[in-house]
Amino acid sequence: MLDWQLAVSRKTVAGLFFCFFIFLSGCSNVAVQNSLRTPGTSPDSTLVYDVPFYPQDVFQCGPASLAMVLSWSGLPVNPKELSPQVYLPDRKGSLQSAIIAGARRHGRIAYPFTGAEQLMAEVGAGRPVIVLLNLSLPWFPKWHYAVVIGYDRQTETIILHSGNQPEENLSFRLFSNIWGRSGCWALTVLPPHLMPVAPDETKWLEAITGLERTEKWKEALTAYEKAS
Repeated sequence: MLDWQLAVSRKTVAGLFFCFFIFLSGCSNVAVQNSLRTPGTSPDSTLVYDVPFYPQDVFQCGPASLAMVLSWSGLPVNPKELSPQVYLPDRKGSLQSAIIAGARRHGRIAYPFTGAEQLMAEVGAGRPVIVLLNLSLPWFPKWHYAVVIGYDRQTETIILHSGNQPEENLSFRLFSNIWGRSGCWALTVLPPHLMPVAPDETKWLEAITGLERTEKWKEALTAYEKAS
């Protein structure tokens, strides 16, 4: 009898922890969804049409996503060219730092940020944005890069180039769930004469300094002039 009661007690505690975890996740997701729904200064719907789609090979979502945004920025490259620069075979994937470094090696501003408001502002201004998603559970992650190219607040959908699916539509609810598991990490990749919609000054200058580290002096000068 004691063993049975102990087992029930353990199940009860485990259930409470699980519910508590879901509650916290739900609060976070609700906040992200609300930010996606809030109009702000961005239009209610948009689609960035001039973003080429590259279907990803196995574990190649990083190179594919980077190739899409670099091509949009005026540098026509394909994922196979980028794979040796950003793909890590031992990890079977690409680190965020490698994606950032890969963009800077091509003379582009790589500006990482977090949060739905800035995501909608960037896409609303006609810029594609790389996002990091977790397609599995928080404690058993399956990381995946995709490119947000549009949204529609009326239907509450986010539009992405993802995997082998161009212009995939995800509900705000599903997107906020899988994106929130990465801390809502996002990356905008811009030509040096453009700036993010509302950049943080320190982070923006850090992004320009990244161009200097890759010896992209001309591009860095253009970006500094724009920042001034």
